[in-house]
Amino acid sequence: MNYNPAPKAKIPRPMFYFEKVTHALVDGKMFYTIRCYKDVSRWIREQPGEDADWYQYIDTNWHIDYNMFDVSEEFYIMLKLRWGHEQVGS
Repeated sequence: MNYNPAPKAKIPRPMFYFEKVTHALVDGKMFYTIRCYKDVSRWIREQPGEDADWYQYIDTNWHIDYNMFDVSEEFYIMLKLRWGHEQVGS
């Protein structure tokens, strides 16, 4: 009988609910571009401050990515406090 053990499963690295893609200074104010999961996207859209503290991300071809946002530094800090410590699936 030929024994073939199951292949070793890859251990996925921890995935957090959002990640910072880049940052830039805009009119003297720091903004961060973030990529996130649906739960975070929904939470962001429920927050006041659209077009001031957060913006829906639009790329250079005018395509909207519904899970990417440009957020102010203050909003980014609030996002880190709310979602930064949690891992997907925890």
